[in-house]
Amino acid sequence: MAAMIAIPELVALIIDQLEEPADVLTCARINSLWNILALKQLYKGSISDMKWRFPDVESLNSLLVASRDRFDRNMSSADHLLIAPEKGADQPYQSRTRQWQSAFSGYCRAWRSEKDTELLLRPHHERGPSTVAIPFQFPWRYAGAHHALWGLLPHPKVKYLVIDLSYCDFLTCDRKGLQLAPADAMRKLSNLKALAIHEISSPGMASPDPSEVLHYCDLDMFHYEDLSRIGAENKKTDMKQLCRSLVRHRNLKGLALLMHQHEDPIGGFLASEVQSGDNNPWPELKALCLSEANKPLIELIPSFTKLEMLDLGSIRSFSVGGSRDTKTIVNSITKCKKLKFIDIELPRMDSSTLLQIASACPDLRKLRISPGEDFDLCIGGPDWEALAQALPNVVFFSLLVCFCHEFDSSLLEAFAKHCPKLQCLEVTEGSIETDLDTLSTIPQFGNLRQLKFAEIEFRDVATFVVRSNYEQLMEEWQRVFPRLGNNPCDITIDDPFELVEEYDDRREMSDMEECMPLSTALSSKLWNDLGYVNDDDMHSCDKVMHMWQTQMEVETFGWPIIPLEAYIKPGDYSSS
Repeated sequence: MAAMIAIPELVALIIDQLEEPADVLTCARINSLWNILALKQLYKGSISDMKWRFPDVESLNSLLVASRDRFDRNMSSADHLLIAPEKGADQPYQSRTRQWQSAFSGYCRAWRSEKDTELLLRPHHERGPSTVAIPFQFPWRYAGAHHALWGLLPHPKVKYLVIDLSYCDFLTCDRKGLQLAPADAMRKLSNLKALAIHEISSPGMASPDPSEVLHYCDLDMFHYEDLSRIGAENKKTDMKQLCRSLVRHRNLKGLALLMHQHEDPIGGFLASEVQSGDNNPWPELKALCLSEANKPLIELIPSFTKLEMLDLGSIRSFSVGGSRDTKTIVNSITKCKKLKFIDIELPRMDSSTLLQIASACPDLRKLRISPGEDFDLCIGGPDWEALAQALPNVVFFSLLVCFCHEFDSSLLEAFAKHCPKLQCLEVTEGSIETDLDTLSTIPQFGNLRQLKFAEIEFRDVATFVVRSNYEQLMEEWQRVFPRLGNNPCDITIDDPFELVEEYDDRREMSDMEECMPLSTALSSKLWNDLGYVNDDDMHSCDKVMHMWQTQMEVETFGWPIIPLEAYIKPGDYSSS
């Protein structure tokens, strides 16, 4: 049937509606017309959804060997070019440097000659890729192979560039590898608007200075991520100089500086450079993401009057502590009335703190609070109603308390009633208690896809041994959470929760409750019968959150901030 459709426009429309790359690949096998249009879709690539990412470098190598003509044709379709392996190693993520070394030992065959490199990067064609990503340093297997990249990285059409730090020297050189004059370097990088640089230590190799590149471009977004180990042999980036160079970029809308294992106090350097000059060097700044913050930097936050996304301390905790410091942090944040995204660590918190943040930022879409040192939480049931009312547009609410805290069903009722857009509700170490009567009073969560608690307990659990009661519970749970697909709490138990038609002997039910963990067994059976998956295996919340956040970044300042982990574990940054 599909082979009978021979109108190119209609075939392209059909292929464009497909949601899975595997389906597009199937279309490529129908006939020559479908093959050309399907491969055009596959080779278009995506920088934000790793499901549609550009084919891996091993596939490109095979294609180049098989046919240069087909390689040329497919590369002409590239909009978001990615030169990287299919995925990273499956070993634990503890030593990021070792994982990178084991996973990216291949090479890019096209770099063996300037002609093939031009086929890949399309520098002289009318339509070249707008995005080029080479997030890892590939070993040069052939003498002089790197010469092919001189002057071609990036070509003038590239607006978003993602590179390993080792490629920085290529950006300001000509085809002979000679340093360009300042005016020529600025001309070469004039169209570059978004730049992401990843640093991973490579023994025995000196690191280029990324600050040099920043002198010759005018960026809307800059993302720097350092995965190198403390004490690495090679010279690490001078963060003070980097911050000094960033202050010159007056049009900056998005800034992400993530130092996973860095000795330098990035927050202090940044605050120092900002304070030494204009109090607001980035009047257009809409997104700020830092791995570490200190008090001087926190006090500068209100000067960024257009700030919509704030992520502080998601990797390192604040270098301040105590209740007075929490007050300083909250006071600074609540002065930014346009904030839609807040991800912070707090050393102290109570219910009034949460409500103060929510009330000050009426358009919040994401609120994620994680614990700092000596984190303390004190929040009661009645506060959930006021908090939910203050968050009518919230999509993600995450409270990462560091100890088990008990909540009642008023939490669920408040968010279901006042937060219709909510997709993710997390209280990771909190437990919640409910029963069938209470569940029947909770409005439906129409969009909730992720619910996460340490434990969900059902009162009068022995009554659900009766099949009719259990089926009523399942029906009511599905009514409240129609789109939920993951286990709300991570539990595994071998003891079965066996159903009977009825129990008349109440004493027998009481004895049964004493001899086995009925509440846990009930939850385990309920999640299993509903077909929920283990979130640790599927990373469903992470996927939903990553895709939503990427879309929000594009809408807010034009470009996504894609962490290096997305190229190592693309499955976690895929829409399916």
